[in-house]
Amino acid sequence: MFESIDDLLARLLKHHYFVDRDLATAIFLGSRLGKPVLIEGEPGTGKSDLARALAEVAATVQFTLQCYAGIDQASALADRGVGNAELVKRPLLAALTHPGERPAILLIDDVDRVDDEFAADLFEMLRERRDILPGTGAISALRPPLTILTADLPGRAPAFCARSRCISAFRIRRSNASTRSL
Repeated sequence: MFESIDDLLARLLKHHYFVDRDLATAIFLGSRLGKPVLIEGEPGTGKSDLARALAEVAATVQFTLQCYAGIDQASALADRGVGNAELVKRPLLAALTHPGERPAILLIDDVDRVDDEFAADLFEMLRERRDILPGTGAISALRPPLTILTADLPGRAPAFCARSRCISAFRIRRSNASTRSL
């Protein structure tokens, strides 16, 4: 996806998005190691814009799973269409099964809003790169996505982020937000 940290920095800058070397290093390692990258910061600091910029510079698609209190695994993955005949992919499943030449970018936005049970299921799915859909069977990632997790409140991301399951935690501060997207 990216040849080096310098390649990532140059490509983002060319697309008018500035990140410092530490954040670029985390993203590069996340793409190489297949681990999610956790980014914390107040609302409006450009966390979600970063995922869009990454999709643009990597010439791939981006899927967004917007987290909220009460979200569960079924609503994050897929549901059945009219008459249960057709499987409707939600962003998480769409990113895992993206058939493109390059891995997708998966933005899991506001991960600090989920409960511990969903967080455990989510990180297990990301680690295993597969899941079981009732009535469908096992779904495995064709190309694991580069996953960006965002959290608005520092230290509120699920404990699973801290157990070497993520490359974390990079804090984007409001004072720097004006320099993020030029």
